[in-house]
Amino acid sequence: MAKKKTTPRDNSSLRYYRYENEYNRLVAVLSEEQFERVRQHPLVFWTQPADRGLPMVFIDWPLERLLGLPFDEVYSTPGVGTKKIVGLITLLKRIVKFIEADAATDPSRQTDGEQEDASSFDARRVSESQWSDWRETVIRHELKSLPIGRIARSLDEVPMVIWDTPLGSYCDHTLAQIREMKTHGQKRVRVILEAFWTVHSLLNRVELTPHLVVDLTPQFVRRVEQWLDGVNVAQAPPTVEEVRRHFVEPLLEQLEIDLGARIAKLVSERLGLSGATTSVRNQAKKVGVTRARVYQWLEDCARATAIRWPRGAWKVAGLLRKLESDPQNRATLELVTAVADIFLPER
Repeated sequence: MAKKKTTPRDNSSLRYYRYENEYNRLVAVLSEEQFERVRQHPLVFWTQPADRGLPMVFIDWPLERLLGLPFDEVYSTPGVGTKKIVGLITLLKRIVKFIEADAATDPSRQTDGEQEDASSFDARRVSESQWSDWRETVIRHELKSLPIGRIARSLDEVPMVIWDTPLGSYCDHTLAQIREMKTHGQKRVRVILEAFWTVHSLLNRVELTPHLVVDLTPQFVRRVEQWLDGVNVAQAPPTVEEVRRHFVEPLLEQLEIDLGARIAKLVSERLGLSGATTSVRNQAKKVGVTRARVYQWLEDCARATAIRWPRGAWKVAGLLRKLESDPQNRATLELVTAVADIFLPER
């Protein structure tokens, strides 16, 4: 026997009244003044790619229009049953949660509980509403020219073709439009969304001031530049050991994060940090690749550094001038020059 569908007239259904009470509660909350700015958006604005069981008949309706319908009329709409009502209530709860808790949490990074690790970022849970806020933050802080690779956790996770793509390339597109772009598969979309989310997480509550600007700089760059600034005003030049500790090692650590341990080791061998320098020919033979491949890895190293540290060549130029002015600094000069030749060849 076919199972009888619950209807608004089925007064014996406790489940129906539970859904009705929850729907009415959410309608009351969403009718409050704090939700005025979102009521003109269609329901699809808050949907996520992983959503299932949504009442598609209402999906393009402005929220305000839906809030004007009593529950029995919503439930009686053709194609809307218990499963779709559950999906609708879940979506309304998401809207409430997003607006009320926007300052404290980010729903795109929640599953069963809070996840503070950036690796938990889930692009499938990002809605058009969140994406709109993230774009607004980038535009408000005038960061449209910021390359995606500059703020990525690791360049190894970013397709090389978008390392230097500015955030502004996506500021005028909806999330749906980006997902439909050619060559923009799940990995690339995830990288793009995470870049915007990173900026938004850092700057969402930062107030603009007329005399200060935001500079999103990788941590290793800040460390190296602070050391270089100190060296350039000091009377005595740095020693080889100081250059290795404060200049070379931070660059190699970041290189390992961005391009992997193999390339970081290759560069270390080229610099002779653990002994005599190793030629490209010997490195290629040892790794089992062509010399052209080794040279390509070295070029990737320079490109990664240019993305992470665009003012690096200018900063290092001061140190080179200081060392060149005193012939007693030959060993230190040779090391800094060798490092610059690999990491900053366009100086």
